[in-house]
Amino acid sequence: MSATQPAAILAYEAVKKLILDGTIVGGDLISENALAGELGMSRTPMRSAFQRLESEGWLTLYPKRGAVVTPVTATEKREVLEARVAIEAHAVASMPGAERKTLHAELIAIAESQSEAVAARSLTDFSELDVRFHRAIVAAAGNSVILGFYDSLRERQRRMVESSVHASAHSTEAIGHEHLELAEAVARGEADRFTTMLRSHLERVHEIRLSNDDEGVS
Repeated sequence: MSATQPAAILAYEAVKKLILDGTIVGGDLISENALAGELGMSRTPMRSAFQRLESEGWLTLYPKRGAVVTPVTATEKREVLEARVAIEAHAVASMPGAERKTLHAELIAIAESQSEAVAARSLTDFSELDVRFHRAIVAAAGNSVILGFYDSLRERQRRMVESSVHASAHSTEAIGHEHLELAEAVARGEADRFTTMLRSHLERVHEIRLSNDDEGVS
């Protein structure tokens, strides 16, 4: 392990957190020197962090200029959300009945924590709880392979939620109310109703139109 490796990891994690929590957003031009100074690090580990983030698709590097944060495209947003609808709907449809009561209590607790985050004006906590709410639904179905795939979307989900919560006209209070309605549909095992509600919920939060398998192709 090189002497700079721990610092490079810290720099990577620090910059990635700034991207995920919306402190720096898609399209922003950022500087190695400026961020290194703000974070109290040297330029060498920051350069390593930028290179790693570029390899993962978070940044595009421009020599002597810095790096541009990769925006979330409409196509990426739509594809991630449609994958979420498919996975969460399958989870509710295949969930053992015995799991529904336990999951319902967990979802209500998370929704209540979101209300507390709203009162505290903590959008970061609210967004993290949003990811937890939806992940709990998938986890309760008991399919570790599907859960693993869902978790692979987690960082993109978090970034999308942060961006949408800041920009959308759909209020955090409305999101919390819709989470309670989704929890009730889960408790009753109403998979079709849950799917319809989830699709509408995600469309409103992220201000995008998703495809609907029940609709004809126009």
